[in-house]
Amino acid sequence: MEPISSREETLYDCVQSLLSAEPRAKEYYLALNEREQGEVILHADSICSYERLQNFVSGLRA
Repeated sequence: MEPISSREETLYDCVQSLLSAEPRAKEYYLALNEREQGEVILHADSICSYERLQNFVSGLRA
Protein backbone atom coordinates (compact mmCIF):
# COMPACT_ATOMS: atom_id res chain seq x y z
CA MET A 1 0.00 0.00 0.00
CA GLU A 2 1.26 3.48 -0.84
CA PRO A 3 2.24 5.83 1.98
CA ILE A 4 -0.43 8.46 2.66
CA SER A 5 1.75 11.31 1.40
CA SER A 6 2.25 9.60 -1.94
CA ARG A 7 -1.49 8.96 -2.28
CA GLU A 8 -2.24 12.58 -1.39
CA GLU A 9 0.24 13.76 -4.03
CA THR A 10 -1.42 11.53 -6.62
CA LEU A 11 -4.87 12.85 -5.71
CA TYR A 12 -3.63 16.43 -5.81
CA ASP A 13 -2.14 15.79 -9.26
CA CYS A 14 -5.51 14.41 -10.36
CA VAL A 15 -7.25 17.61 -9.23
CA GLN A 16 -4.55 19.72 -10.92
CA SER A 17 -5.09 17.82 -14.18
CA LEU A 18 -8.83 18.50 -14.08
CA LEU A 19 -8.26 22.17 -13.32
CA SER A 20 -5.73 22.49 -16.15
CA ALA A 21 -8.04 20.83 -18.65
CA GLU A 22 -11.21 22.67 -17.60
CA PRO A 23 -11.03 26.44 -16.92
CA ARG A 24 -14.56 26.46 -15.45
CA ALA A 25 -13.49 23.83 -12.93
CA LYS A 26 -10.47 25.91 -11.93
CA GLU A 27 -12.60 29.00 -11.27
CA TYR A 28 -15.08 26.92 -9.32
CA TYR A 29 -12.38 25.20 -7.26
CA LEU A 30 -10.63 28.47 -6.40
CA ALA A 31 -13.93 29.89 -5.12
CA LEU A 32 -14.31 27.05 -2.61
CA ASN A 33 -13.32 27.48 1.02
CA GLU A 34 -10.27 25.68 2.41
CA ARG A 35 -12.28 22.78 3.90
CA GLU A 36 -14.10 22.20 0.61
CA GLN A 37 -10.84 22.27 -1.35
CA GLY A 38 -9.38 19.70 1.05
CA GLU A 39 -12.38 17.41 0.61
CA VAL A 40 -12.11 17.70 -3.17
CA ILE A 41 -8.46 16.63 -3.02
CA LEU A 42 -9.25 13.72 -0.67
CA HIS A 43 -11.92 12.46 -3.07
CA ALA A 44 -10.18 13.41 -6.31
CA ASP A 45 -10.12 9.86 -7.61
CA SER A 46 -13.92 10.02 -8.00
CA ILE A 47 -13.99 13.57 -9.38
CA CYS A 48 -12.90 13.53 -13.00
CA SER A 49 -15.08 16.20 -14.57
CA TYR A 50 -16.45 19.67 -13.91
CA GLU A 51 -19.95 18.25 -13.43
CA ARG A 52 -18.76 15.75 -10.84
CA LEU A 53 -16.86 18.52 -9.06
CA GLN A 54 -20.05 20.59 -8.85
CA ASN A 55 -22.10 17.61 -7.69
CA PHE A 56 -19.51 16.69 -5.06
CA VAL A 57 -19.41 20.23 -3.63
CA SER A 58 -23.21 20.42 -3.67
CA GLY A 59 -23.23 17.25 -1.57
CA LEU A 60 -20.75 18.77 0.88
CA ARG A 61 -22.91 21.85 1.32
CA ALA A 62 -26.17 19.92 1.75
